[in-house]
Amino acid sequence: MIINTETLRATGAEDNCEGLIAFADVFPDGFSGEWTPATQARVLGTELRKWLGWATRAGLVPILPMAEWDLSDACLAGADLYGACLVGANLASADLTNACLAHADLRCADLRDANLIDTDLHDADLRGANLAGAILVKANLAHADLRRVDLRRATLRRAIMHNANFAGAILAHANLTSTSLTNANLADTILHGASLSCADLRSAILRRAILRGADLHCANLSNADLRDADLSNADLSGACLAGAVLTDAVLTGAILPRTWLASR
Repeated sequence: MIINTETLRATGAEDNCEGLIAFADVFPDGFSGEWTPATQARVLGTELRKWLGWATRAGLVPILPMAEWDLSDACLAGADLYGACLVGANLASADLTNACLAHADLRCADLRDANLIDTDLHDADLRGANLAGAILVKANLAHADLRRVDLRRATLRRAIMHNANFAGAILAHANLTSTSLTNANLADTILHGASLSCADLRSAILRRAILRGADLHCANLSNADLRDADLSNADLSGACLAGAVLTDAVLTGAILPRTWLASR
């Protein structure tokens, strides 16, 4: 395998583009040889990581599987890891701000306390991953598979999570303020003490969800399925419950919206 500035220009890279400059910094004499895990790890440790996905889509290099790699505390900000295999990888406390992990396989990955601000995780597979304490402010998790993930104490303010599958996930004391969760599956989730104020939960499935003491004030729960949910001591003041189904839901001690109470 031979990659040089001429190779990159042939794929459409311009002389002054940041990717070409980053390549010259990392490989001043060009790259010649086999693309190995060591080479990929070296690239991930440089600004060139931002163009790894582009290089893969251009057919220049593969993204090798990174299953069970130790990337804890790594700086991966802005990395393009579209579709990467990171099954069981250790990404605890890693900096993944503005990274692209769309369609990535992150099953059982350790992402505790990771920084995922503005990270693109749409359609990613995160089943069984540990994201306890992770920061996912404004992250894109639309259509992601988050079944059985641990998101306790995670910060997800203003995250986009419509159509995501959280079935069986732990979100105790998580901050989900102003999140988009339309059509999301939150069945059997543990959300006690979580903040969901101003969250958009239209048509979300919350069957059997544990929402004890959760903050749902001003949340939009129209047409949500809350059958058998535990909402004891939850704050639903100002929430919209139009069309919501609360059959057999536990509402002991809950603060309910006046408009909903008036319609009973």
